Amino acid sequence: MFNRLIASCSKQDSQSGSMEVDVGSLIRALILFDEVILQSNRLKEFPSFISAFGYDGLHALLESGKLTILCQANTLGQTGQLNVLAERVKKGLLPLNSFSFSVISVSDHETYYRQALQELHKSDLSLKQTIRLKRAVFEKILPWSLDDVQVGVQQLLDDLRAQSRILKSAVSSCLRDDFAVPKDLAAQLTLQVEEVSQGDFRVDTNLRTLGYADAAEHMMLERSILKLGGLNQRVAQMKIHKAISGFEDRDCPLFEDRLGFLLEGIDPNIQFETFHRVIDIAALPDYIPSVDRIDVPKLLGILDSEECRSFRAWLPQISKTSDSEVADIVRSLRAKLGSYAGSKSGKTLRLLASLGIGVFGLAPAFVEGAVDSFVVDRLFPTSGVWAFVNKMYPSIFVQSDPKGDNLSIVQSSDGSKA
Repeated sequence: MFNRLIASCSKQDSQSGSMEVDVGSLIRALILFDEVILQSNRLKEFPSFISAFGYDGLHALLESGKLTILCQANTLGQTGQLNVLAERVKKGLLPLNSFSFSVISVSDHETYYRQALQELHKSDLSLKQTIRLKRAVFEKILPWSLDDVQVGVQQLLDDLRAQSRILKSAVSSCLRDDFAVPKDLAAQLTLQVEEVSQGDFRVDTNLRTLGYADAAEHMMLERSILKLGGLNQRVAQMKIHKAISGFEDRDCPLFEDRLGFLLEGIDPNIQFETFHRVIDIAALPDYIPSVDRIDVPKLLGILDSEECRSFRAWLPQISKTSDSEVADIVRSLRAKLGSYAGSKSGKTLRLLASLGIGVFGLAPAFVEGAVDSFVVDRLFPTSGVWAFVNKMYPSIFVQSDPKGDNLSIVQSSDGSKA
């Protein structure tokens, strides 16, 4: 049901402004979902993508239809004290602990995209390749829309007017998580909302009696309510794009309250955590920016394979399976023999046995017994999960030596070369 994911694979340091891109998280998302909608930060991830996938690989990934891009500068803003807005000044600036919320967006979309696409010039591609890739990236950017943030703002206004349960939950949660307010004090929070004029709200709490000054109270309330607005926007995105979105564990109660159904069925974090667990148990490679290149044709072939579908279907089933049992599944002799049975060598053994020819001095009857089709196909069936974990997944990582572009083969966990 939930086969599309909206996800970011980058984090920006609020102090330095530097960007950290996790290409490995994108690879895992592509494996776990049919389509990934990348929530991009002005396309700043793409130099890292070019380094990981190469020009041809990234172009093929974009052409595959498995990756689209959400690159928009739309958000929810609190404008009650913003004296640069003529409309706000005309209406009157609001005092502390009073708030007004609006859609904040860039007006010139064309310039925004043109500037964002300049990020692709930061790679080592030729000018011709860069121009072609810019065109391919631009074609995968979803149309500009304010629908999600407008829905988020309207839902937030409804929450404030109704003094909804989720509003108090959001404020209490933010006080604990963002401002280190002791849990017992956060639990004592009282909250009263009044709409003093159309779209303008005053929020009264008991935070001052708990020892917090007016300015601190205003900042706490502003951040808390904006976080709820952001959550509303993400829920709207999920509905608009018919996709699920990742969220932090601490947001789970708020998502559950807002969405009204069990999170475990839609939480992509559970899939990612289980994936990490399996690759840790199987001692599989993970993407290392300074070492690895990704074989995109191989990756795309894997994404459409029965083995990948088997692996996806298997992950939710192992939440209560012990690590030793998981290890048995991904490393077992049964699965290895099953994989071997369908290989060229296995088929050759079967043919020799059927012709009554011995192998390595063994009697034909022994060979025939060892590769009897019933034994091989029924007792040692090919395991799609094992094949994905031990053969297919490791094969997408191609290591480059530090002196140049010479590539070496990654060795899978069972010792075979991928």
